[in-house]
Amino acid sequence: MNNKKRILVTGGGKGIGEKVIRLLVSKGYEMHFTYCRSKKSAEKLCSEFPNKVFAHYLNMADPDSINTGGFSEISDWYGIIFNAGVGSASVNNYANSPDTSEDQLDEAMLKINALGPLSLYRRLKPNLIKNNHAKIIFISSVGGGIAAFPGFRYSDGMSKAALSYLARQIATENTDSGIDVFTLCPGATETSMFEASTLNKLSPSERAHFVQKLPKGRLIQPEEIAHWIAKLLEPESTVLHGCIIDASAGLGIRPSHMD
Repeated sequence: MNNKKRILVTGGGKGIGEKVIRLLVSKGYEMHFTYCRSKKSAEKLCSEFPNKVFAHYLNMADPDSINTGGFSEISDWYGIIFNAGVGSASVNNYANSPDTSEDQLDEAMLKINALGPLSLYRRLKPNLIKNNHAKIIFISSVGGGIAAFPGFRYSDGMSKAALSYLARQIATENTDSGIDVFTLCPGATETSMFEASTLNKLSPSERAHFVQKLPKGRLIQPEEIAHWIAKLLEPESTVLHGCIIDASAGLGIRPSHMD
């Protein structure tokens, strides 16, 4: 593989993003990723792979940050993976004070999960079109991207649905280009985001019961999602252009497993 095939992953400091970086760097890609609040994790990851993995600060809720990101100096991207996002609980990390209102949290959710990716795509679009080759992967969620579940912040599902729509809209504009666009919607994945939104509310016995009720009786591992992201970067993935892929192990077709 050509080591100059560059991939940009938003939100790569932990969770699915980190697993994607570790997998793809092992396949010879030059990896770039963004971080917002996990600077130490980002620095540690870069130190493990000198001259192969590069970190860039980016706040998806801040248009100025998107417009001035250091990654914008690179024009030839082989892949863009829109992974950065927040959930019903992790959005609270963006509360500016204890008095932050529900409306303000909803606004932050929509900015980070939907408007931020839109702004970043607009920023990168001219070079993507000029080069006429790229694999663009949007990481949405089974909640909003595929199905709906009770107990989550309304703006959570709204923002994930909006992201899936954005991906399809971009896909329609590139049916005759060398740019391929996909959406991957993970289900109940063992990440800090899902821990915060769902698992941390449960006692050990409740957690065991919850996991047992999930499709296949287990949580999805972030490495499994990373595997399929890597597959979408392969040339053969073009036939899936425009697809919204349910990567929930069946939760999307049987949402009652989350009841």
